[in-house]
Amino acid sequence: VNSGPYILTPNQGVAITSIQSTITSALNKGQQYNILPVADASVFPDSEGWLWIGYGEENGFGPIKYLGRNNNTSLLMDFSYRIPKTNPIGTSVTLLVDSSPFNSDGNPHPAYVTGSSVGRVAAQNQIESMVAAGINTNFYIKYPGDKGLGNAGLPTTGNKTSDKIRVWAGDDVDAEVAEAEGE
Repeated sequence: VNSGPYILTPNQGVAITSIQSTITSALNKGQQYNILPVADASVFPDSEGWLWIGYGEENGFGPIKYLGRNNNTSLLMDFSYRIPKTNPIGTSVTLLVDSSPFNSDGNPHPAYVTGSSVGRVAAQNQIESMVAAGINTNFYIKYPGDKGLGNAGLPTTGNKTSDKIRVWAGDDVDAEVAEAEGE
């Protein structure tokens, strides 16, 4: 299984591995295949397992019983599986941990990708929505420091490594600061 943060796909619910390839021949809806042609089958174990075709893609489906490698460019599939959706050449083929849903032990933490100010703005909006009517809120935003901004701990004027010396907030920081100070 991939180490590090997991990006979960809630509507698919299976645990994937980092082992994958792409199909080299289109798969047609309603057809049954016992051999799945792929770009590189050598990365897959030569033992039984489970596959997902097009993981994370609109036309994705699985799990499909996988019987092993046929050779270095094809995998053996359970012939009883009928392909539910047509998939073009280049669609991904991913090896699953097994056919059961992903079951976290609480250690892997999901990855969250946001813009620089999106998380702060969402937190402020949530807090404001919970505060009783008529109560004014003031937010004090404290950042951990300037490390990682390109000019960490160095001068803010004169000869400097970078102009990126502050953590910026929204699209118009000056207006945000002026508005906050005016309240």
